[in-house]
Amino acid sequence: MHPQIKEFTEYFVSKIPKKEQRGIWTSNFFGKEEYIRCNYGVVYYNPHDQKVVHQPILCASKDVVTDKAARDKLISACWLAEQWSPSITPKGCYRCEVMGAFDMALGYNLGLPIEPGWWNRPLSDFKKQIDAFCEICSASIPLKPRNDREQKDDISLSNLELFKNAPRVKDKQYVLFDEKRHKLDADPAKWEPERYRRPTKIQTLYSAGKRRLKKLIQ
Repeated sequence: MHPQIKEFTEYFVSKIPKKEQRGIWTSNFFGKEEYIRCNYGVVYYNPHDQKVVHQPILCASKDVVTDKAARDKLISACWLAEQWSPSITPKGCYRCEVMGAFDMALGYNLGLPIEPGWWNRPLSDFKKQIDAFCEICSASIPLKPRNDREQKDDISLSNLELFKNAPRVKDKQYVLFDEKRHKLDADPAKWEPERYRRPTKIQTLYSAGKRRLKKLIQ
């Protein structure tokens, strides 16, 4: 949907000549499917035409997990930073895409300089981002996911005030989350927030096998 998508793609092609090494993730081709498939070897297409659930992001960890040591442990092992993607926005580079999105919304301007190898910088360089965003995010906490088709966000009280100008908050498209967890009361080994679709039988068997293997290794 970006007006410069073709310009970006041409630049991408000039830097990454092999088509199979170029990928894109989208939920709508906006009439450009033929162009996209011609230039990208890997196309992750998720039209959200089936049941899709996502991990709540706006239930501030500081509101939900009252024990700071338990909260810090969860944050340090956050799946989003470890398994998902870092982010580059007009404000700079971020350890994860949620940090980048939060900064675009809140204007803290904590992005690191966009330069070669920025993702290899030591974790200490991202401390300001972690301190500012991880306690207002719930990606690190095992919470019940919500069906996307409900078009609502789970949000805790402090974030309701912080994001009071967000469109869904203004339109009352949210569910106030006021549960407290003194410590972690879910088994992280059984928690797979990156799996946002209903698993098939094969996927369920695979996940069960993976958990058993992890138990054996431990």
